[in-house]
Amino acid sequence: MNMATLKPVIGMASACLVAAAITATPAMAAEQELSRSTYKQLSDARDLMQAKEYDKAVLKLESLLADTEKRYDRAIVLQTQGYALLESGEQASAINAFEQSLALKALPAEAAQQVQHTVGQLYAADGQYAKAAKALEAWFDGNAGQAKATDYALLANVYAQTRSFTKGIAAISRAIRLESQPNKQYYDLLLALTFEAERYDQAARALEDMIGIWPDETGYWTQLANVYLNDNKASKAHTVMKLAYEKGLLTTESDLKNLVQLAMSVDLPFHAARVLQDGMQNGRIASNNEHWELLAVAWARAKETDQAIDAYGKVAQLSGSGEAHLRQAELYMQNDEWQKVITATDQALKLGKLKSPGRAHLLRGMAYTQMREYPQGLDAFGEARRYDDTASTATRWVQYIRQRQQVES
Repeated sequence: MNMATLKPVIGMASACLVAAAITATPAMAAEQELSRSTYKQLSDARDLMQAKEYDKAVLKLESLLADTEKRYDRAIVLQTQGYALLESGEQASAINAFEQSLALKALPAEAAQQVQHTVGQLYAADGQYAKAAKALEAWFDGNAGQAKATDYALLANVYAQTRSFTKGIAAISRAIRLESQPNKQYYDLLLALTFEAERYDQAARALEDMIGIWPDETGYWTQLANVYLNDNKASKAHTVMKLAYEKGLLTTESDLKNLVQLAMSVDLPFHAARVLQDGMQNGRIASNNEHWELLAVAWARAKETDQAIDAYGKVAQLSGSGEAHLRQAELYMQNDEWQKVITATDQALKLGKLKSPGRAHLLRGMAYTQMREYPQGLDAFGEARRYDDTASTATRWVQYIRQRQQVES
């Protein structure tokens, strides 16, 4: 089974950063604590940002920073500079500005938390997942109660990339609970994380929920069947695949053959045969020697002798080997159809390529014996005695015929 691939959704969070760039600059209440000169120049820089002249804003803020000594003022300038750099496409420099702003420990609590969250998003978008995890964890420490589903989803993706799968499961599970409507992307991530963590019972529960929400997603049915199969629950796996088949979801040869094999493994050969036969008839399963032979075996195990004989006839046509006719002879033997046994063994010997030619002669001899045609039976058993694998059995049959001839004479 192809287990699920991790699909980061970090982009959905970082896409919000541009829109936040202006509104996230210091609030008026905070600006009142700035020195007059800093406040004036910061306002000018913000006007440039609103006019989308970000490069000019960056230069102005750099100049302002060089002339600013007050710790609080520097923190606010660095914070604003971070957003300006971000808008200019200088992500690494933006992260550095934000980190310096936080390091001063002078930002108001709300602003500091916002910057912390932004830093986490930026590290994640830049593929620096360990740093992203540290930044986001720090943000969650003070904001868990206000965190949204997207925040937990971002954290879960970061944990996925750092292979902290158990933490990732907890985070994405919380994201799922916070959403008012099922989010397919979140469930897919949960499934991927449970597979990576080898928590297959939890994966099965997730897939059961997912099938309930998205019943037409074939992949969820086949993955659930694989989870059950890996847990040695073949019967459950077959039930899942059978339901998917009955819903018309299994349309590929691979999925249909998996269902056939599952049915055979749980001793439901009749169902296996029907699926296989229907698949070959509608063209979803190739009509080749391998599949016809499997169909013949399934019908034989299901005690549907006539269908099995017909299927072996097709195998003989496709393979050009006498083995299929030999299988027909064995089935005719079970039905006491002695003349048909003889005909089938004749065909088997004529085509050749038999694993055990002696077996064909042995069956012929047994059929002739049942028909009381003892001379022909003795001839057939004589041929069977030429082969090591059938010699001893043929000898016993010869002895039996001699006894019958004495009794009947």
